Amino acid sequence: DRCVRSCGQHRDAWGRHVPLALPSSEAIDIASDKAKTCRLALKEGIRIPQTYFPADHHEVERLAQEDIYPCVVKIPVSTASKGVFVVNNKQELMRLYSTRDFEGQWPIIQRFVDGDFYGLTAVADKGEMISGFMFSILQEHSTDGTPPWACGEKDPVLFDIAGKIVRKLNWTGAIDFDFIKGGDSSYFLLEINPRFSGILNFAYRLGIDLPWDYWCVSQGRPVETRAPVAGLNRKRFVTLLPAAFLWCYRNKRIVSSFLPSLFNFKDKNNLYWDDPALLFYQLRETYWNWQDVRISASKPA
Repeated sequence: DRCVRSCGQHRDAWGRHVPLALPSSEAIDIASDKAKTCRLALKEGIRIPQTYFPADHHEVERLAQEDIYPCVVKIPVSTASKGVFVVNNKQELMRLYSTRDFEGQWPIIQRFVDGDFYGLTAVADKGEMISGFMFSILQEHSTDGTPPWACGEKDPVLFDIAGKIVRKLNWTGAIDFDFIKGGDSSYFLLEINPRFSGILNFAYRLGIDLPWDYWCVSQGRPVETRAPVAGLNRKRFVTLLPAAFLWCYRNKRIVSSFLPSLFNFKDKNNLYWDDPALLFYQLRETYWNWQDVRISASKPA
């Protein structure tokens, strides 16, 4: 996200050396900021969780008295679920606002929506979605960035919602949407990311080469428009390294259910045996992440 914002701010300097496919700086700013994304959605009639924009501690105290629990407090500019806090009662909410500096940002508050996570990552050109990929994640697996397990999906309704936002922002380049599908099967927009999803390699395993489409857009080359709902058939994907490994390390009770994933050849995964150098870097990244998790777990609360 920081790379996209930096390239957007210095596009003229970067553009002298490498072709870029980027939307306007204003569009990047809206997509990078959860509060601005929510205001855009409200204006365009796109459903979002019930959202509150308290201006100060006084308004937070007033909201704390209302029936808004459980709720989610979100820092406007953050990535990989950092700066997102689930709050269950008034005491927790007031404690959070009194003890956190929120990285110098003022957060929004949303009612918690129970449901599974749906993502859509795509390439757009001048406000038109060229190609995309949709997937679902069980809510229990939808935190901490790239999920260990995901399932390919195809729902034209979700693509229509994403397409509406792409047109409104006149987006060019990579874009990623996070949704929650509620109990009434309605989609609630959570946030927009101005780049590809971390589960991009799932799409590639299914023959949807979004980086190639991005490159074509950046070069001004024609892109063969593909129906974004084609070819998924509820296929399952396992991000073995590092996500599933780290998930099992944190939740050792699920190791026995995870091991069959290694030998289920119907599932797709992110192990590239035909590319030893890439596999080496995946193992090294997994080791680094494991060290971070282990050190964090050893620190006193």
